[in-house]
Amino acid sequence: MTLALAKREKYVLAFGAAFVFLFLFNEVGVSRAVAYREKLERQVVKERAAREKVAELAADYRRLSDRQKGAAARLAGRQADFRLFAFLDLLAGQAGLKSAVQYMKPAVSPIEGSPYKSSTVEMKLSGISMEQLAGFIHMIESSPNGVSIRRMSVTATGKEERFLDAVFLASTLEK
Repeated sequence: MTLALAKREKYVLAFGAAFVFLFLFNEVGVSRAVAYREKLERQVVKERAAREKVAELAADYRRLSDRQKGAAARLAGRQADFRLFAFLDLLAGQAGLKSAVQYMKPAVSPIEGSPYKSSTVEMKLSGISMEQLAGFIHMIESSPNGVSIRRMSVTATGKEERFLDAVFLASTLEK
């Protein structure tokens, strides 16, 4: 049983077979290869982003580690009997502001997972000039003892509002 096909029918049949072959080749080979390549490209993008994040975190770690080493060196360099309350009292005396001190409230709290304690002193100064306040804050912040001002509130007082009342929180680390 042989089929006698006309030349035209043979061309149509060959074209159909070629179409089916190319369709299957595309579905099985090419489209899967393209999908795999796209998947690899997405993975490369994710890996680059992850590497950039790791590099960013490493830079942050180095910066924080250097900062911690600097703070530890400052703490090691100051007197063993250093106390924030006494230090601020001494600076107020040196700045001529001892009579302006309304109150000083010390507090010490342990830092979890650290050998250090956070020492803070809330201090209120009344009836001082802007220059006196700026000088006092400069004395605190520029000292080699690692003391910083965490928070400050300043209000104008007096008849002409030429004087200031300042409440601030100074802090440092202590062993």
